[in-house]
Amino acid sequence: MWSSTEKPAQGGGFMQSPGQFGSPSAGSTEKRQDRIQSVVPVAVATVLATPQDQPLRVSGAEVHMAVLVGRLETIDRGGTKVSYTLADETGTLTALRWIDAEAGPEPDSDLAEGMLVRMVVRVRPGPSKGGAGSTNIMCFHLEAVTPEEELIHRLEVQHAALTIAHVAALSAGGGAANGGGGGTGLTNSMVGGGGGADVPMVTGGGIVGLTPQQQMVYSAIHAAVGDQGVHRDQVYGSLTGKVPRPEIDRIMEFLSNEGHIYNTTDDDHFKATDC
Repeated sequence: MWSSTEKPAQGGGFMQSPGQFGSPSAGSTEKRQDRIQSVVPVAVATVLATPQDQPLRVSGAEVHMAVLVGRLETIDRGGTKVSYTLADETGTLTALRWIDAEAGPEPDSDLAEGMLVRMVVRVRPGPSKGGAGSTNIMCFHLEAVTPEEELIHRLEVQHAALTIAHVAALSAGGGAANGGGGGTGLTNSMVGGGGGADVPMVTGGGIVGLTPQQQMVYSAIHAAVGDQGVHRDQVYGSLTGKVPRPEIDRIMEFLSNEGHIYNTTDDDHFKATDC
């Protein structure tokens, strides 16, 4: 049997190691300490079990972004969006990806139905246009994986759930662990009203709908290479004289909340979701 299992996040992607679910630095705000900003591996069944009026949760903690691995059963391309049906051993779901028809080749042009894939998603509370029983599941990244990587994901789904529960228990008991608190709100929804009509579209290093300053910050993060992404200070340096530091911090918070970037090794290192 094949199942939902995760590629170790593009050379660094999700996975902060077990002790890194929220270890905020001195420059981090208290609000950020209560968030799981990593991309968390989950099974399809976890998404399907999420009530329509609630955010996605793992071990009681709200999850910012999630990684699924399974078989790509269908690809349905439209003018401005692509619908994917993904199935793992635990269930089947449909996710949408918004595209810019003028941005060049479609991002999934090398994928085909029947392949094993890794999908980065966000789940928006509330029913989608898919009808009763469906939810808004937005796809931000899609790539092929091997059966071995699928197995890794299966193990990491279990490991992540145990780690989040452990960190939450330590935090509730006054332990040394900071962050990762269960049941705390992680993000604002990226999807606007009307089933996602207001979703910004990622267009090869840029996002339609961002202000010029937001785009500059996003581009600085998107250009980063390596597993750790880019440090906050490097973004400050690259935008000296263009965007004030306090505004950069606010924009980073916004981009993180909206699912465009995420933290890697700590709360001061960032990587773009679609890298």
